[in-house]
Amino acid sequence: MEPLTVDRCTALGADAVTSALGLGGPKPWSEHKTLGLMNLERRGDRVVLVRSDGTIVAAAVAARHEDLWNVEVAGDRQARARALGELLEWLAVEALQFWLPPDGDDLWLESARAGCSVLHERTILHLERSLATHPPQPADLQVTSWNDDDLDAWIAANNEAFAGHLEQGVWTRATFAERSSAPWFDPSLFVVHHDGNVVDAWCWCKVDTATDPDRGEIYVIGVTPDHQGRRLGSGLLEAGCAAMASRGVRTVDLFVESTNSAALALYARHGFTTVGAVRALHLDTAQHSASAD
Repeated sequence: MEPLTVDRCTALGADAVTSALGLGGPKPWSEHKTLGLMNLERRGDRVVLVRSDGTIVAAAVAARHEDLWNVEVAGDRQARARALGELLEWLAVEALQFWLPPDGDDLWLESARAGCSVLHERTILHLERSLATHPPQPADLQVTSWNDDDLDAWIAANNEAFAGHLEQGVWTRATFAERSSAPWFDPSLFVVHHDGNVVDAWCWCKVDTATDPDRGEIYVIGVTPDHQGRRLGSGLLEAGCAAMASRGVRTVDLFVESTNSAALALYARHGFTTVGAVRALHLDTAQHSASAD
């Protein structure tokens, strides 16, 4: 490999965004980091790019969730470790969450975060279900498709249902506007249940026809705490799968915390099986930052 050059970036041109998004495979980044790369300056996120002979070969992206930075890397193994080390020095924070890349940890990444200690670890399971047999719409459940009039009620219900969850429990109008402006957003695939005028359960589905029209995702599913135990989760899950099946989707993905035993039991009853996992390390980076001074 040619000598590497490293750049800290708070804004990216279109060519750099395209190159970074294509590092390491068709989906090297989570959706949140993809949005960060595409809207870097507006969001206030940070990126370190590593180039070899002018070509971007690796990157590290940091996006802020509340008061905690979330970091991902992609690209050539040795170069992405260089990017991670540079990003850790740039952030100079006492703690952050580092999402290990899909191909796992390695000695270069371990070296780049030398001095950091692991406070705790999260594992997000990737589950999958076939829709070869078209699931019926639950007959005893009255649901509606998304209506913008429900926005504030849904945000409040979502944040209540996911209270304490780092990514999902802190939605705002701006968060929803960003996600719903994506080309894949389809309000007819956002199924909502009401108790009177109150949003109490929902299943938001994602089908990115530009990427894979045969595959969908349970993007967000939730039930407010005071409405749990009424089988609303089961009904909304089936309603969402039925909506996707009607669009020709044959396989459904979802992602869930490995510690969420109630959700895992629900998904197992509905035919989902585990096909992969993503790990995140909550790191104490104080010693790393001190050593960089």
